[in-house]
Amino acid sequence: MLDVGQGLAIVVISREHVLVYDVGAKFSDDFSMVTAVVQPFLLQRGVETINTLVISHNDNDHAGNWLSLRDQFTVDQVMMGDPLPYQQYGVLPCLAGQQWQWDGIDYAVLHPQTDTTYARSNNRSCVLKISSQQIGFLLAGDIEQSVETLMVHNLGPQLASNVLIAPHHGSHSSSSWPWVKSVAAEYVVFSSGYRNQFSHPRPDIQQRYQQVDSNTLISHQTGALTFTVRQGKLLIPSAYRQQRRRYWLAPVDSD
Repeated sequence: MLDVGQGLAIVVISREHVLVYDVGAKFSDDFSMVTAVVQPFLLQRGVETINTLVISHNDNDHAGNWLSLRDQFTVDQVMMGDPLPYQQYGVLPCLAGQQWQWDGIDYAVLHPQTDTTYARSNNRSCVLKISSQQIGFLLAGDIEQSVETLMVHNLGPQLASNVLIAPHHGSHSSSSWPWVKSVAAEYVVFSSGYRNQFSHPRPDIQQRYQQVDSNTLISHQTGALTFTVRQGKLLIPSAYRQQRRRYWLAPVDSD
């Protein structure tokens, strides 16, 4: 998970494939998290092709300047939770039930449902579960409590995951008790900007996850986070800010 401030951008790299989930915000025609963070990271890793680009939904802090990725990389497929504004670009709808496998890794779209419409873009977020050697990662976009309730009712144990990217950056609108208990993640990651205007993640939401023994990590404290699955085991996550310590990076207060 890259550090893109108040937004989200995740890169999944396996032996032969690359998936990108969200790209952070666009601030102007000259500056976006795609050009400042996502593209440099992919180039540094030697990526030439993005096999699937998933844009969870059309909010700027997730969708940003995603079109510019096609100028730098070959993008085989683009999926989006609410694709209507981009149909002319061949964007496919993200729909529950879509599944595929790459390099022994299973990818499954859990939401949105095909027969349901949502007034809010947040609740059209593409929820993606990635499973490798019995280790699960759940990417929840910005879904809110109404969708969480639906998913808990319909999916139950399928939601259980080792790593959860917390829905809606740790907002009060998400992370209901039934959801927290059903996912029961070992690690919960909040992607949020330093001193952001929304006060994400909310302290009581962090505490809710901690009450089910989840380790909570916040991107504005850790920097980019790397999770590695090796020989069926989830390794301790690596935090860029701790790896590349600089004298001006004093510890960040939790408030």
